Amino acid sequence: MKIIDDINHFLQKFDLVLLIMNGSGAAENLAENFLDSEALQKEAKKVLVLSDQNISYANARHQYRQLNKEEIDAIQNIYLMYDFSNHFRVLSDSRQYGSLLDYVRTGFLTIEDVFQVVLEL
Repeated sequence: MKIIDDINHFLQKFDLVLLIMNGSGAAENLAENFLDSEALQKEAKKVLVLSDQNISYANARHQYRQLNKEEIDAIQNIYLMYDFSNHFRVLSDSRQYGSLLDYVRTGFLTIEDVFQVVLEL
């Protein structure tokens, strides 16, 4: 499967591969907000952000790649295989991937705080 080969290549090239799944509320425009975040701008790790959004992004250290629905579905299916490495993460408002965005909804964290936590894990 091509996406598995792509993920393996990404994991060798980047310090962190992050799949961001936009949603509603705190997760609306999540990928674009993450790419524009102060946390990412300060991050020393090389980060690859994956999403289904059409976003123009240029940065010397970090990269963005738009995925289609089939690629996102395939990544979701293999995500748990990479969970042990802490090298591949998913940021989403889906209950399947944790609840960091719930802290934004309740006012305990800002979205910038969430971005910082995701990068530091």
